[in-house]
Amino acid sequence: GVAPQLLSHAAHPSKDIEKGVTQLLARILQVHPEQALWIVTYLANSRNAERAKVGEAVFELATHKLMRNAESAAAANDREGARAKKATADTLSTARLLFKQLVNLATTSGSEARDKVRLSTFVPDARRAEGLLVPT
Repeated sequence: GVAPQLLSHAAHPSKDIEKGVTQLLARILQVHPEQALWIVTYLANSRNAERAKVGEAVFELATHKLMRNAESAAAANDREGARAKKATADTLSTARLLFKQLVNLATTSGSEARDKVRLSTFVPDARRAEGLLVPT
């Protein structure tokens, strides 16, 4: 696949290449969220701060464009298109938060995890991101 090549150019020394990779990944995430979410999540949760910054930028750009497209569809009286685009943007935002919570849980040790992380925190987000986490 193409994903490893794209990910290898995230946080590229050339800002033009980095910008192009960010825009391309955001477009892929916007159009194919089910397939691209895991790749972008991996990038956004990188231990390398620059790569994580690019991953966050991809999420931001994709979500922003989806919301803008939802507004355009609503203005054109395409209620179904507006609803679908907004739902995808909401799902991406929810999945992003859920994955942050899961990473926090995975990196928190035993007794500290019980005090710091509650399952009830995950459940609402997990339900909203259901189609992305467990194929429906």
